[in-house]
Amino acid sequence: MGNLLRIDRFDTSAISGEVGITLVATTRGRTGTEVQIFGKGFGASVADNTVTFNGVPAAITKAAPNRLVVTVPSGATTGFITVTGPRGSGQSPGLFVVLDVVGPITITPPATAVLVNTTEPFTATMQDGTPAAVEWRVNNLPGGDAAIGTISADGLYRAPATVPNPAVVMVSAIHRDDRASTASADVTIIPPIAVAAVSVTLARPSLVVDKGVTASVSISVAPVITSVAPNTAAPGTTVTVTMASRGLSGATRLVFLRENATDSTITIANLLVSADGTQATADVTIDASAPLGDRVVHVVTPTGSSTRAGTGGNLFAVR
Repeated sequence: MGNLLRIDRFDTSAISGEVGITLVATTRGRTGTEVQIFGKGFGASVADNTVTFNGVPAAITKAAPNRLVVTVPSGATTGFITVTGPRGSGQSPGLFVVLDVVGPITITPPATAVLVNTTEPFTATMQDGTPAAVEWRVNNLPGGDAAIGTISADGLYRAPATVPNPAVVMVSAIHRDDRASTASADVTIIPPIAVAAVSVTLARPSLVVDKGVTASVSISVAPVITSVAPNTAAPGTTVTVTMASRGLSGATRLVFLRENATDSTITIANLLVSADGTQATADVTIDASAPLGDRVVHVVTPTGSSTRAGTGGNLFAVR
């Protein structure tokens, strides 16, 4: 059983006239928002009442003599709410603020990999590139927590001290003025690079050593794809995809895996890799018959290949 946190009492006797509004919950919202109107003198049925938002009629879904439930109508503007019933009319004590539809927002970066105990800044922008006023969350938890990482009010994400399970968390942004406008980014938490102590013992040789002889040592780094942009495309289209990564030097093959097998409905052309191996581009053609869903972007180099498992940053979706 839950706890009773609050009881509100509304004194309708203080309202002059036969019809009056004591409370509107909520006092701001976009088109389609449900609003409750409390007061006195309302009609007992939906048909007995008329409600307008600054003169624009609203649909009534529930009615009682002291309570009406309505939705903000299309075309409404900020202004007073008026209720008209068999016994007269009443006006809300304050203005109802109609919020504009904000539209889509975008998070940058859309996907990334972050070492434990390090930070990654995120930004949220509107379609015109201006900063968006958002609330930041991690795995839908406002501000995140120590287990999955935290994020500040200005979008600075700090990875947890250890890799969580699963290792991919979701950073999301929700617009403060339009809760329907959201965007998210997948963040793969990776462990620190392993460092091991090596003990070397040199024995004095009995032979003469030619000190002019040198030897080179090289370490091969397996390729890792950290982000794909764009990471979605529709069937029957061709897009140029840019992959951020490490260890891509000399890449010889790029495929898109569906259910751990090469997807024959997607073809790759013009694979180009930057000199330092941190970025690659390719023209990706998606057949009109391509089934919808996620693919794992998989690259092969002379020194190895990237993981065949989806890590968030290496996913491409056909939608």
